Amino acid sequence: MRQHLFFCRKNRLTLSLTALFIVVIMAFYFIKSTHKVLIHCSSQINSVFGDNETYPTFSGIYTFMLDDGQGYISVNGIFHTQSDTYTVQKIIKISLHTVSYDQVFYDIKQASVQSLTGDNLPDTLYVRYILSPFTVIALDKTLHNSYLIRNLYSPVLVCNPMN
Repeated sequence: MRQHLFFCRKNRLTLSLTALFIVVIMAFYFIKSTHKVLIHCSSQINSVFGDNETYPTFSGIYTFMLDDGQGYISVNGIFHTQSDTYTVQKIIKISLHTVSYDQVFYDIKQASVQSLTGDNLPDTLYVRYILSPFTVIALDKTLHNSYLIRNLYSPVLVCNPMN
């Protein structure tokens, strides 16, 4: 009696490896398709860091490109102190970790900061006023086409998605 084709040892091994390969490809596709994009948006800001004319101000644009676990924040604008004016052109690579699932707080840690050619803002002013090395933010979808980005204490800015 002749043995059936599927029960041959060589064919069973080939079928098993093929099935394993298909499962691995499907798992990779599933993981890649569930990659979560948080936000890609831009917002204009005019910050006054105090109650009188001696405090510094920043007028510029923050651009957020935040994916699940990492991302970039671009900061461009003009920083004014009482005596000086600085140009701000920075790209910050960050790591992003969820702090609280119920209120959607994220811990942002800077991996690297790149100053572009026109940037002349001193690092001390950058860390104090523009973006701290350790930041916690919340992202809330407010309307169909905007996000509210806030810190632990108050709303900071409304961010509109980029097309």
